Amino acid sequence: RNVLIYFDTSLQAKVLSLFDESLETFGYLALGSQETLRFSVLASSYNQLGKEKIWRKIK
Repeated sequence: RNVLIYFDTSLQAKVLSLFDESLETFGYLALGSQETLRFSVLASSYNQLGKEKIWRKIK
């Protein structure tokens, strides 16, 4: 957790893409307290559950 914040933008995108490819629809992705999908190209494929850093894949 919280390792993505130390990566540059292109590496973050690569890692998030790998996570996305490994999750099936309606799978869950838990991120560290300082990490988010909100500003990534994947944001429209996930819903954040409450205020927690848990995201559910919807597409």
